[in-house]
Amino acid sequence: MKMVVIGNGPSVLNKKRGKLIDDYDIVVRLNWPKMKGCEEYVGTKTDVYAMSGHNFRTQARYEKRKKELFDKEVWIFNTHRTFAGGQSVEMIEKSANEILLNYYFGTVEYALKVHEAVGADPTTGIQTIAYVLDILTEYKDKLYNEYFPISIVGFDCFDTLYHYWGPFTESQPLLMHDGETEKCFIEKYIREGKLERI
Repeated sequence: MKMVVIGNGPSVLNKKRGKLIDDYDIVVRLNWPKMKGCEEYVGTKTDVYAMSGHNFRTQARYEKRKKELFDKEVWIFNTHRTFAGGQSVEMIEKSANEILLNYYFGTVEYALKVHEAVGADPTTGIQTIAYVLDILTEYKDKLYNEYFPISIVGFDCFDTLYHYWGPFTESQPLLMHDGETEKCFIEKYIREGKLERI
């Protein structure tokens, strides 16, 4: 059994991995990436969407997105109790209950524990990696060690100001997150044989 987590960094476009990605048993994508026109590089299959709480809440406003998320597994990770626009964790969880059949809801406490483990405010991608690495098992009801090493691609840790489909729309990620610390976190688990880059 194999799992791949696809980050949104521009290194995704360094190699055409679409067929390879679609052959994985579980394909995890982050924060509703743009795939159209990039299928040769990123594939077409999605088994799990891992999303920040505020990104999920934004997508949940659109009927088309609701339909696409309805029968998918969705992991929602939160970092702050209140988001821009006054979106509280309670509001986000209420939306998840109304829209989704199968989801994991990461609490603020979980986010703080990941923060401690990483050493910086974690991105959605890093919270996702922490979740599948089983390093905080008390916060979950499913283990993923049968998938080790878990494959990753597109985790560029803010080497550029771009997603693979275009520039960041805001500079907030650079203010909130620490790319160098996230690189160290990833490399630690690559050395331990729990992660591998493809």
